[in-house]
Amino acid sequence: MSKNARILVTGAGGFIGHHLVKRLRGEGNWVRGVDIKAAEYEATEANEFEILDLRHFDDALLAVRGGIEQVYNLAADMGGIGFITAKHAEIARNNILINAHMLEASRLQDVKRFLFSSSACVYAQSKQKDADVTPLREEDAYPADPEPGYGWEKLYTEQLCSYYRDGVGILSTAEPRHGPLDQHQRLGRPRLRGRRQRARQESRSQQAARRARKEQRQSPVARSARVGTLDFIGKRAVPHLRVDRRRTR
Repeated sequence: MSKNARILVTGAGGFIGHHLVKRLRGEGNWVRGVDIKAAEYEATEANEFEILDLRHFDDALLAVRGGIEQVYNLAADMGGIGFITAKHAEIARNNILINAHMLEASRLQDVKRFLFSSSACVYAQSKQKDADVTPLREEDAYPADPEPGYGWEKLYTEQLCSYYRDGVGILSTAEPRHGPLDQHQRLGRPRLRGRRQRARQESRSQQAARRARKEQRQSPVARSARVGTLDFIGKRAVPHLRVDRRRTR
């Protein structure tokens, strides 16, 4: 990854975005942060921070003005499980507008690299019905059976990114489904570490024995919470720019 690049981070006021801005600034880049609200967790380290509504194309054009070379598009309408299961139309509409506007604005401004932050919600639900889920592979997003609303708009935008890359000749795009800080620690080469890496190396019997020992130490409430989060774990590693396709809600 080049140093001293002019970079745009959308969604820069959020938890992942402000960490990414800090990392990119620490590597010697000039960074513009954009969000629909002010920085939420601490004062931003961006060279510029602007409050813009990327659902409007004019604001998307403003975001990428001034010779921006790389775009990390983290901006999204996202909330807890109650929100994303009850507001399918609102989420899909807002996020499709944000992503389509950012891709087209980046094309018009000759941006060289574009990163779209996808989600584990794109993976087929039929492959995640059991807590003993087999570690997901990249191809498990197809045949398409993502979560309603949020998952479908993420999967659609992955396709839109590929259309801009292959059909229009725009940019070098990446649509990772990876976890936030794991990727930000080494943007040049993704790492497979922690629980997911161990799970791939262990036999099913070892995994079952480890889960049984762990469940003996957990309350019924804790066990229920753990099972509820396993459904949303996915993995992706792609070359050059990347941010997110694995998320736990």
